[in-house]
Amino acid sequence: MNFTWLFFFILAFTLIAFVLWNFPWLTKYYMLRVSTFKIERDENILVVSDLHLNPSNIKYKPLEKIIREKKVKYLVIAGDFIEYKHKEIEKEKLVRILVKILKKLNLERENITIFYIPSKSSHDPKISQNLELQLKSTKIHIINGVLKLASKSVTLYITHGDYASRDGGVAATINRMLKLFGRKLFLEKLLRKILKLEESSWLVMGHTHIPGIDNSSKVANCGAWSRHFLRKETNTAVLIEKEKIKIVRVE
Repeated sequence: MNFTWLFFFILAFTLIAFVLWNFPWLTKYYMLRVSTFKIERDENILVVSDLHLNPSNIKYKPLEKIIREKKVKYLVIAGDFIEYKHKEIEKEKLVRILVKILKKLNLERENITIFYIPSKSSHDPKISQNLELQLKSTKIHIINGVLKLASKSVTLYITHGDYASRDGGVAATINRMLKLFGRKLFLEKLLRKILKLEESSWLVMGHTHIPGIDNSSKVANCGAWSRHFLRKETNTAVLIEKEKIKIVRVE
């Protein structure tokens, strides 16, 4: 009998510990910092997430196709960009990896500005502060937390999404289950409330690998460019053209 109670005690303790770890907004054991950038003109913005690129074996991703077709001036990578076991990285090594990736993706000579928002839970290297890098004609801003990108027509808050649920599989399961009960994009809407965003602004994230958009709630998920444990790639992104926000797919 004592062993039975001990088993259930350990099980309950483990479950509670996981819940508190997986949903950091419950206890606020860490907070998300918001970094603001203003765009003077209504240039086209593309938001992608979850490319899961291995620096030693980068598989081609046709990003430059949509960047050129849509005349994108700002590319936002909303986390899970690089497979790096989520550990600290020296700035020089990070630069070498990014140069290699941009060259492979045919983006190193594009005259664009890139914002990279690493995940705070897994995959991406641990980056504890904002960084600004200049790689040939491409400027890269590495944002720790949330990017607030404001143009004349729209204000976007962009983050990976793991503050709502750190485990991507759990996050995807929550969204899929609640969609069955008419609660589409549940975690996106929850995170919007947690961050206390203005009514006129948008929240865009990735993490779940499930693309979607809700214009009435002003939330969107850009999907994924890599297959990852029961979650397939969608090759989708969120495109912002002035005040128009939509999901686009690259074949």
